[in-house]
Order: sequence, then C-alpha cells, then structure tokens
Amino acid sequence: MALASLYADAFTRAQLGPSGLVEVSRNLWARQCQTCGEELGEETPALVVFEQPEVIEATLHHPRCCPPQWTHLPQPLKASPTTDSIRIVGLPQPLGGMLPVLLINPALERVGLRCDPQLGWSTTTIDIWTAQGLSPPDSEGEVEFTARASRVDAWHVDGDLVVRAGTTLWTLSVRDERPEITDALAELGGVAVLVSTALDPAALVDLLPVNRVVTTGDAACGFAPFNTTDPVPRGNDPRYAQGLFRSKQEDEIPVQPYQGPSYDVTTGGFSFGQDAYGNHGHWWLHAPEGPLRNGLVAGPPECGKTNSLRLVAVEAAASGRIVPMLADPQDRNGHAEGIGMHLPPEQFANDVAGTVDLLHRLSSMIEHRQGGEGFTTPTEEEPGVLLLLEDAHTIFNDPVLAELGERIATVGPSVCIAMVVTTETISQEAFGGHSRLIVALAEHNAQLFSEQVFAQLRIYRSRT
Repeated sequence: MALASLYADAFTRAQLGPSGLVEVSRNLWARQCQTCGEELGEETPALVVFEQPEVIEATLHHPRCCPPQWTHLPQPLKASPTTDSIRIVGLPQPLGGMLPVLLINPALERVGLRCDPQLGWSTTTIDIWTAQGLSPPDSEGEVEFTARASRVDAWHVDGDLVVRAGTTLWTLSVRDERPEITDALAELGGVAVLVSTALDPAALVDLLPVNRVVTTGDAACGFAPFNTTDPVPRGNDPRYAQGLFRSKQEDEIPVQPYQGPSYDVTTGGFSFGQDAYGNHGHWWLHAPEGPLRNGLVAGPPECGKTNSLRLVAVEAAASGRIVPMLADPQDRNGHAEGIGMHLPPEQFANDVAGTVDLLHRLSSMIEHRQGGEGFTTPTEEEPGVLLLLEDAHTIFNDPVLAELGERIATVGPSVCIAMVVTTETISQEAFGGHSRLIVALAEHNAQLFSEQVFAQLRIYRSRT
C-alpha cells in the first residue's frame, strides 16, 4: 500500500505543506531503504528530500539509517537502487475483448518533485514519461492506449515480454498469464503501457487502482508495437539498468584529486575541498598566531565524514606544528590499516577503552600546560595536539565523558589542544546533554552534511 505514515522533519513539512505531503505519500511505497537496501517492513520510514539545481527527489529510508531531512547535498554514491514494480493485466474493452496493458511503477521508493506557484507540489513522473512518447489522460480522464509511444519499443519472444523506454529496460515472463492476454498480444502485435508512481502493480488485487490513476491523471500511457527487426535487448546489456536508469560516471561532477597539503602557517588554514561551482572551502587548524581550533563534521552515514577527517589529519601532520591523535572507537572506518599504521601506539586507538584513555591524557595535558609558559601558538618546538575522534556520539553519550570532552573543547584550545570529531547526530542524548560541547566544537570549523544538523546547531547556538 502507499504510505499511511512517514517521518518528516519540520523544515520538510513547512516546505511541502499538507497537500505536498499527501502528494508525496501517495507516490512512495515502503519497500526498500534507500540507504542500506534492507526491507523497510512495517517500520515507519523517514522522508529524505534531496534538492539539487536540476532535480528535487523524495526518498524513503530507515530512520536509523538516515534521519528525515531536506538537504541540498547530493545523494550518496552508495545509495541503494530503487525497486520497480511491473505487471500485465487485461483491461476489458467496450466492444468486447481485452487490451493487454503493462503496468509499470519505475521506482517505488523515490519520486521526483516540482513546485508550481499556483498548483503547489506535484510529482514529475508524468513529465518524465511524456518525454518518452507516452501521453497523460485528457481533461475528462480518458486515455488513448492506441497512440504510438515514440520512444518505447517492445519485444514478445519465447514467452518473455521485453519493453524498452529510452534507456530503461523491463523483462516480464508472460508464459503463465491467461491465454486471452497472450492471444491478445499476438493479435495486436504490441502492448499498451501505463506508467505511474501512484500504484504498485505487483500488489494489485483488482483493477480499481488502475481506473483511479487514469481518472486522476496520474498515469502516462501509450502503445508499443512489437519490434521484429532489432535484436532483443537483455538486462545484462551495460547500456541498461533494470528499472531506474542511472547516469554514467562522465555525467557526474568530475573527481578532483587531492593536490597535497596546503596548510598556511600565517593563517592557520588549508584548502578544504571544492564544491560543484568551483568554490574552495577552508579549514582552520589554528588562529593566526593563536590557539588551536576545534572542528565538527556531522551528517548521515556514507556522506564523506571519514574522508574529511583524514584530510584534517594529513594537513595537521604535514604542518610540523601539530601532533595528531586518532581515535576510532568502533573500529569501523579502516584507520588501523591507514593513518593509524603511521602513528605511534600512544597516538592511536581503535576501541572504546583506548579512546577514553586518550581523552583522559588530553585532560592531563591541559592541566600541565596551564601551569607553564607558552603553548599559546603551535610551533615546531612546542607543537599543538589535535585529537581526531570518529563516531563521537558513541562516546559522548556518556554524560561523564561528555563533560570531559567539553573541558577539552572549551579550555584546551587556549593551550593548543583541540578536537575534531565526526558524528551522525548532534542530539542532546548523543552528547550527554552537553550542548555547550557541540557549540564549542563547531565554533570555527563545521562541515554539516544535513539540513537537520544545521538546524539543531543553530538552536544550540541561540541558547549560549
């Protein structure tokens, strides 16, 4: 069934409004999480809207995999493919007989959106498939299934029905279908096609949903005559993908290789990546002629947090003025085979106990440095110390350790001791109720991979 309920954050609810949420709910189907690929089951899914300059797409996820949000970040490269749903049915005709119609929902868990200033939010399904030569119902809800779809081809060979629309390919065995359907396919020399994200063809028990999407205009329809001249395309053809077509790599933003350390001792900063528009960001290891800077890297899984942390670690080590310490308490980010191999044992931990020990050692360093001279600016003779902590939410959910972390983040920079952490969430619970720790971490360096994290941080800052 279409969505009966979903989790949506306040920003998304405000953007879509009640009618937009209804539009999204009736065009998404809770089948497979678009983060982990596992079944959504009976769990209420999280609505995640990815807004890019060229497209807005609503997607479904387990709340634990990706929290509900509206984000301007691109979808992660490891996002799970969508589930398509197809079925052939026989529509009774007014003059007798039946018309074989292939029903297609090209993507159960994702749908494109657009906003009309007068009409509000609607899906882009019909627009996309109209470009393939299909046609929407007319103003009275009538469809012309016999109209030739210009960019849709079909084959009926050895009991298989193969339909190609643009660069999308579906194959359906019709060997076991009712004889009147297979006979009609042979007699007509083609098949009618109906595409809609407002129904799940595989779950149909009657034809009422088909009549509904036609009446409401939520379908793109047309006729595909059987191709008897070209060879039958197959699903393993690299030009096609089963269901939703994915862009080739050359259509994506080209990868910008790391050019090596760019740390500038006079400013304390380095170049921190490049966005889609060619703009370079900067990260500040320390203030000009001043103390070290903390940092916060936050967002959902598989969004690039660990890559960002590695970049900070390399720049810190290459500076010659900052000693990096690295902690991966869950041992899930590959640091033991990477940067951790090049650090002395006392500067690396890949379990909880070792991470806690590093935090206590930093606290002791702060106390020692507060009793001495210098340590106000990192130098080669008196270097700063920077702890790079992965999955901070798994450590600082302990209020005692969160209090220790707050002391390091608030007092440590003045004696050139600081932290840069990654986290999937900045909720109060994940940081032991210490929102001041979060604000201190993000004061000068914050790379936030979701609108939800940005909104939460803004609330914390308003309270301090």
